[in-house]
Amino acid sequence: MTLQLQDINVTVADGPDRLTILNDTTLAVGPGELIAVTGVSGSGKSTLVAVAGLLRRPDQGQVLIDGEEETVKVPKLKGKEKKEGAKKLCWLTIRSTKNKRNLKGK
Repeated sequence: MTLQLQDINVTVADGPDRLTILNDTTLAVGPGELIAVTGVSGSGKSTLVAVAGLLRRPDQGQVLIDGEEETVKVPKLKGKEKKEGAKKLCWLTIRSTKNKRNLKGK
């Protein structure tokens, strides 16, 4: 599976202004590649991973998996629902990954 992020932009409200979290960010990860996302606190690491994992929709840009554009399929939740939904989604993703490994005998 190939993951590509192309020209990703993410901003958040900062009072009356917008704060840029990711600006024209591009990334390509090929099959079998392992990457690490590092940086200082507040540099956008979690936002990058959330966009790559289809947990957050970028303001601009594309997320491609095996050359196909993907979109975020997470319902819009607020407050406590959002936190609980994120916890469940993370658990399901981990569980799904473990099941795939078990099926392959790894």
